[in-house]
This record gives sequence, C-alpha cells and structure tokens, in this order.
Amino acid sequence: MNNFLNYLLAVFAIYRCSIMIAEQEGPFNVFTKFRMFFINRFKQLWIHTGVSCAECVSFWLSLPIVFAPHGYSVWRSILLWLGTSGIVALLIRSSKE
Repeated sequence: MNNFLNYLLAVFAIYRCSIMIAEQEGPFNVFTKFRMFFINRFKQLWIHTGVSCAECVSFWLSLPIVFAPHGYSVWRSILLWLGTSGIVALLIRSSKE
C-alpha cells in the first residue's frame, strides 16, 4: 500500500507542476518567465509549443520515474513513465471539461 500511495502522490505532484509550468503565472510571474525563456530561446523547435502544453510538460516531468531507484527492469520503468504521463494527461483533460 505504501508504494501505491507514493505513486499516487507522484501522479498528483506531476499534475500540479505541469499545470503550473504550462498555464499559470505563479508568484512574481516565475512560471510565465520560465515559459517565455523557452519560447524565445527555442522558436524553431518543438520546445516552443511543448512548454505551453500541460500534457507535454507532464510527459517530461514523469521521466525521472525511470531513473528512480525502485529495482524495476528497464521496460517496466518505461511503462511506469508512460503510464504516469498518461494518467496525468487524463487528469488534465478531465479537469478542463
């Protein structure tokens, strides 16, 4: 049960961080400045649009799960990464409706 709770907390943390980075201003406009840095710096690359998309941001924020020391195989870690990102994407889509 402890692993499930940790995973659930990670999903909600990634959800919250994704929304903050992609859509909110934040205190002292910190998230807006963060987005504008990437938008201005990488105008010709996919990063330009990806940093303003909460689902895209959640994909990259879920990546550290692969490198966490949990003892899973590489394939299971990749499934955890994509599964976590998918759950967060579902949360994002359901919260906008």
